[in-house]
Amino acid sequence: MSTAIRHQQNHGNRTSYKCSSVCFLSISLALVLLATATTFMFALLFQIPTTASTALTVTVTTSTSTTTTSATSMIIYTKSFINSVSSSSQCTAWVTFLNLLVPQSYTSLTMKGSTNSTGIALTNATLVTAIANALYTNTSYGPVSSNGYSWAVGLCGTSGSNSYELTATGTVCSCATGYTVRPCIGNQNWGGINGTTCGSANQTMTVIFQ
Repeated sequence: MSTAIRHQQNHGNRTSYKCSSVCFLSISLALVLLATATTFMFALLFQIPTTASTALTVTVTTSTSTTTTSATSMIIYTKSFINSVSSSSQCTAWVTFLNLLVPQSYTSLTMKGSTNSTGIALTNATLVTAIANALYTNTSYGPVSSNGYSWAVGLCGTSGSNSYELTATGTVCSCATGYTVRPCIGNQNWGGINGTTCGSANQTMTVIFQ
């Protein structure tokens, strides 16, 4: 035989076999095939994975950020004023309006009225937010120039901290022609839209923040 050489030895009835290197290789291969087949059968029967799985590690990185709330609706002040009449109820409404300008991001400011229904607008969000904050906190601000107007907030009146006015004339507590709203001044010089701002004619004045 070519792979196994049989040797007969005279030790009783015992017959021994010796296997060549080729024989050992064949046997080893057969054992490997048998083990593979057995593993495959167990995998089919018990649904055991036959290949190694790779674990996926997911790293979640969180960051801390500051969220700024923006005004999503309009905050409006609108009241009618009478020539040569002090603005009492208009002042009360103005104070309520200022208290609504809570700290947040504002994108536009409009001043208009019955003498100019279109009015003027400020759309620089940084400036609009700063003006709203000044009115809310009763502090002076400006003047700052934008959209062809000089915007400012300042004290003018007899109602203490409530007497802050909004003007686009660049000068606080003056009779400069233009756009000024100061309902809490305590006399007939409560401002005006698109005209004189002292002793003005009957009109409605409107201020809108958004």
